[in-house]
Amino acid sequence: MLSKKNFIYLRLPKLNKILTMENYIFFHRNGECRKAKADPSRPDTWPFAKDKIREVHQDCTEMFLLTPCSPRQSGEGSGVRIESVNLQKLLDCISDRYKEKLTLDFALSLMGMSKSRFCAFFRTGIGMSYIAYINKERIKKAIPLLLETNQTVEAIGFDCGFDSPSHFYKCFKEQCGVSPAKFRVEQRQTEC
Repeated sequence: MLSKKNFIYLRLPKLNKILTMENYIFFHRNGECRKAKADPSRPDTWPFAKDKIREVHQDCTEMFLLTPCSPRQSGEGSGVRIESVNLQKLLDCISDRYKEKLTLDFALSLMGMSKSRFCAFFRTGIGMSYIAYINKERIKKAIPLLLETNQTVEAIGFDCGFDSPSHFYKCFKEQCGVSPAKFRVEQRQTEC
C-alpha cells in the first residue's frame, strides 16, 4: 500500500492494477450516514447497496488536517497566515485612526472572523482584549500631549479618542499608575 497525499493506492497482485481509494461520506435513504474508503467505480467498496444510497460526498477532512495553513497562505510561498496579515493591518489601522470610534464590528469586518473567534485570536496574539489594546494606544498618544502641550487633560482625552474625561482618567490610571494631571506634574518636575 503506497500513500500519496489524500489517496491510497492498492496494488492488486493478480490484476497488477492500481485502484484509487478515497474517503467518502455515504448517506442512506433512511438517514444513516457512514464514512468509508471507497472507489467510485466499484460498488463492492460502498458501505450500502447502490439503490439504498441517497447521496455521496467526498470527505475533505484529511486535506485540512494534513496540510495546516496551506489554504490560508498569502503571497507566493510566504507561509504567512492571512489572519496574521489582517491582524497587522488592524493594528496599523488602530494606530492611525485611534481618535475614531473603533467598534468591534469594524475589527470583525476587517479580520473576517466571528466575534468569539476574533476575541480569542486577538487575546492570544496580542495578550489583551481588543478594547484594552485601543485604550493602550490612545494612552500612548496622550502622553506626549500631556508633556509637550498646555492643553487641558480633558481636551487631550477627547483628542485621543476617549468619550469622556472619567474614562480617560480611569484608563490612564490603570496603565500608568497615576492620574493624567499628576503624571504631567511629576514629569515636568523631574525635567527641571
